[in-house]
Amino acid sequence: MLTKLRLASFDAVLYVASITDVTAVDRVLEAVELFRSTRDRAHVVGMLRQATSGMQGRRLCISIKRLLSVIEMARQDHEAVGERLKSLLGM
Repeated sequence: MLTKLRLASFDAVLYVASITDVTAVDRVLEAVELFRSTRDRAHVVGMLRQATSGMQGRRLCISIKRLLSVIEMARQDHEAVGERLKSLLGM
């Protein structure tokens, strides 16, 4: 199928830096439209900010691939979105 569409191979590699702060996580969450409302997203981002406040100077280091994977898992269980995202932080 991919050969017929001339998509059998990829000729580019795109490197994306790891996400290092909650603001960047928020931007990704907004872009992928995980939440039905801005209020829901703000609530979860607030939970993430609170969880990271206890990291004592350590920075986040989340690959975009890992974040998107967790987002897709969260789509399956909308009730536990915040907990799944917090699991990214190792909390």
